[in-house]
Amino acid sequence: MARAQKRKPGGSARAPGSGTGRKRSRSKDPSTREGGVLIRTFRRTTGRWKAAIGAGLTAVVVAVVVAFASNMVDADRIGDGVRNRDPEQLIAGFRPGDALQTTITNIHDGNDAWTAAFDEANLSAAERFMTLTEVPGDRNGYFNAVLDAGGYAWGGMNLLLEVEGKRNQEITIFDIRVNRSTVSVPSGAVVLVYNQGGDTSQMQIDLDAAVPVPQILDDNVGPARPFFKVKRIGLAAGQKETLSIEMDTVRSAYEFTLSIDYEVGGEKFTSVVDRDGKPFRVTAIPCANASRSGGPSQSDDPLLAGVIYQRASLYAYERELQGYRMKMIDPTTVCGQ
Repeated sequence: MARAQKRKPGGSARAPGSGTGRKRSRSKDPSTREGGVLIRTFRRTTGRWKAAIGAGLTAVVVAVVVAFASNMVDADRIGDGVRNRDPEQLIAGFRPGDALQTTITNIHDGNDAWTAAFDEANLSAAERFMTLTEVPGDRNGYFNAVLDAGGYAWGGMNLLLEVEGKRNQEITIFDIRVNRSTVSVPSGAVVLVYNQGGDTSQMQIDLDAAVPVPQILDDNVGPARPFFKVKRIGLAAGQKETLSIEMDTVRSAYEFTLSIDYEVGGEKFTSVVDRDGKPFRVTAIPCANASRSGGPSQSDDPLLAGVIYQRASLYAYERELQGYRMKMIDPTTVCGQ
C-alpha cells in the first residue's frame, strides 16, 4: 500500500532521493561543451607552464647567487679573519707581520765555528768567552750570549731562519732586505774556536755591497744570481721552510736586521727579523785574504788597516794536558792562526 508523503507548508512534494528536486540540464549545444573542455585544458596547461617557469627562474637565481658568492666571498680570507679572533679583520684585512712566523733556530760565525770579537768597551764581558774550558755544545746559545755581551760574529755570520705560514691562504715571500748600520771594527778582544768542515748555505748576502741582495749559491750554474729572480718561497697554512743565509763581510763591521717582504690575499706585508728588538752584529777579519773568496789586504782597506786586538785567546791542543783548552796568544799573531 502506498504511503502518502507529508507535504510541508509552502513546499512541494518530492520523491525520496530526488535531492533538491531540480534536475541540472546539460547544454545541448556541442560547441559550448567543447569550449569548456578547452578552458579546463588551458588552465591545466597554464598551471604547468607557470610551475616550470617558476622552477627555472629559481634555478637561475640560485646559480647567480652562488656565482656571485664564490667571486665575492673568499672562504680562506674569512677563515683567516676568524683565525685572528678579531671580527674587524674580515673587513680591514690582516694585521701586518702576523701572518708569517719567523724563528732564528741557529746563529754562528762565518767560519762555521765559534769565533767572536769584542770592542774595547766590552773587554770585561769578553773574559768569560776567553776562558772556556770546552767547546760549547749549543752553538746557537753561545752566539746569542756573545751578541748579548756586545760581541760580534767574526768573519761573517750564518743564520738558520725558519719561516712558517700562519694563514689559510698561501703566503709568498718575494724579497729579503737588509737594514744595516756600519760601525767601527772591534779591536778589543778576539776569541778563536775553530771547527772542521762547515754548513752549506742556501743564499748569500754581501753586506759590503752598495745594496745587499740575497744571491743564490749554486756552483753548477756559475756566478751567483739574485735569489728571488730564480726561486719563490710559497707557504701553505702551517707549512715551514728553513732558510740558510750567509751574511758576508770582508771590509767592515755592521749591525743589521732583516726585513722579509711577503704577500698574502693580494696584500703585501713586511716582517722584521731581529733578536727581540736587538740587531745582529758581524765584523770582518782584519787579515789579508780573510774570506773564502779572497779579502782585502791591510794596506788597501783603511777600515781594517792597523786593527790589532788588545787581547786574543785560542782554543788549541796542549801537549802537557793531552787535550784542548783556551790559551792566551800574542794578538799580533791572530792572522797566522
